[in-house]
Amino acid sequence: MEEKTRFRILSVTTQKPHSTGSGVYLTELVKAFRSSGCRQSVVAGIYHSDDVNFPPDVTFHPVYYTEPGACCRPGDIPFPVLGMSDVMPYPSTRYDQLTDQMAEQLEAAFIPAIREAVMELDPQVILCHHLYLLTAMVRQAFPDRQVWGVCHGSDLRQIRNCSFRRDWIRQEICELDRIFVLQSEQKEVLKSYYGAAPDKVTIIGSGYNPRIFNCGGENAPSTVPGPVRIIYAGKLSREKGLLPFIDGLREIAEDPVMPTVSLELAGGCKDSLVSQRLASVDWEDLKPGVLAEKPFPIKYLGLLSQDQLASAFRRNEIFVLPSYYEGIPLVLMEAMACGLIPVSTDLPGLRDWLGRTIPDNNVIFAPLPPMVSPGVPDPESLEDFRVGLVRALKKGISQVERQRQTGLRRLPETKNASWQGVADRILSFQEIHTQPKG
Repeated sequence: MEEKTRFRILSVTTQKPHSTGSGVYLTELVKAFRSSGCRQSVVAGIYHSDDVNFPPDVTFHPVYYTEPGACCRPGDIPFPVLGMSDVMPYPSTRYDQLTDQMAEQLEAAFIPAIREAVMELDPQVILCHHLYLLTAMVRQAFPDRQVWGVCHGSDLRQIRNCSFRRDWIRQEICELDRIFVLQSEQKEVLKSYYGAAPDKVTIIGSGYNPRIFNCGGENAPSTVPGPVRIIYAGKLSREKGLLPFIDGLREIAEDPVMPTVSLELAGGCKDSLVSQRLASVDWEDLKPGVLAEKPFPIKYLGLLSQDQLASAFRRNEIFVLPSYYEGIPLVLMEAMACGLIPVSTDLPGLRDWLGRTIPDNNVIFAPLPPMVSPGVPDPESLEDFRVGLVRALKKGISQVERQRQTGLRRLPETKNASWQGVADRILSFQEIHTQPKG
């Protein structure tokens, strides 16, 4: 009897479930749902070469894309993984490259896999990640099921920048039974751009894993002399603001009044303009290691596991997120939990969410440049953006110097930003959605 009453959730994503912020979000939610006693299945798009690690009692139904250089096997989608961002940390297909035939191939692979999972699990909810093409397909294919959607921010950017089936996607997203967004700015976009009913949209925020991201039992900052240690983690791409950031650090490094700095970069790179700026190579040739020694040391760490990233955070002092567009950046909370001084662009909705979730946060904000479209800055504003970023970085460096002198470090209270809290907010709707529709 107990088995029948456990809430059943099928999670769906078009892309890899363990890579990028939205992939981590899905995976951590699956773990948190499991802690709440839910039965689960997951459908996600991967390559045959990928390793997927969900808890053993979570059934995984893979949909396979064709990796570049590999032969397309029968039943596989004959192109690389669809990426919600235009630059992904793995080989991917951009949505503006899609044709109707490719969309039909996507649907012909995913919907049967989802139907199989539905027959097996009989989920009370199908929870789709990203409010975009596949979620619209699922809403249409399963009219008698509760279909909920999770917004990650990149989907809102994609629909405004890419016209492929735009009107149809917006229509189907509005038909979702419930929509979860990370912060208040996204809720406004759902109401104004999609036309979604406000009572369907709920803010759930984001979370981090405190078992991995923490100070390692050390409450005092390092007093080891040497450069101020700075780290960036995320995709190495122009949309993350890396070019003005590197230029700004170069200005600081060449300023005789400022202390010396060093930089570590963690994440995948598929942007040759960024790799050329960093190491004078195309992205295919960018390898982990020391990229430069002057005017300041730069070390590329490559793609890291969560445990490796936490270790990298703990050996640095400042975390920088110069991005032009994000939802709620998970990595910002992870860095704060590891004791870093965070410097971030003043992303829409971020201050509001931090103020409610981590009210004692110590984020140093840099003004966001004007945008010509979501995530695309006005080129004429980039010099002003760089100047503002340098100002914020100097504030962070001053804080590091004070920490080294006093031995005291400010640690924000991040316990409210837990994955279990996010899962609980989603599960709070289960009592009114325990049966299929119809």
